[in-house]
Amino acid sequence: MKIYTLSKTESEAIIDKIRNTWPPSASLGKTKVIKVVEIDEKHQLLIAESFRAVKLGEDILPYVEDEHLLKGFPSVTVDVGAIRYVCNGADVMRPGIVRTNGAFEKNQVVAVNEEKSDRFIAVGYGLVSHKDIKTMPRGPVVKTIHYIRDKFWDTGRQVH
Repeated sequence: MKIYTLSKTESEAIIDKIRNTWPPSASLGKTKVIKVVEIDEKHQLLIAESFRAVKLGEDILPYVEDEHLLKGFPSVTVDVGAIRYVCNGADVMRPGIVRTNGAFEKNQVVAVNEEKSDRFIAVGYGLVSHKDIKTMPRGPVVKTIHYIRDKFWDTGRQVH
């Protein structure tokens, strides 16, 4: 595992990219320095003063345990029966969704929380619009990318 600090210019470029792709309600705070933890060639964990994020190639998603940040994203809430599957990397399927929180479109970042303790358990991309969920009897709704107990989560617990 390699850890290094980005230059000011590189940090600013990442902050600009995040501000352009994440919802305005996802507050980044004042960030000047970003540390990078390389997990492998294409996967990195970004650690700043006020947030953590997962970088997969060019995509940047919020870290699943940054609850203050995830509250600014649209989300779906899943029932207890879906938790085990989602926490093993399965996509969020329509039958497991009990409600949506906020509007999202296809390919937009969506947080996933569970209904019993209202904790975030995953982050992914919408496979459909929030408008389509009510009429869907079944099928995938969120492509799970980062979830509790994955390699990003494990790394984040070790270095933060």
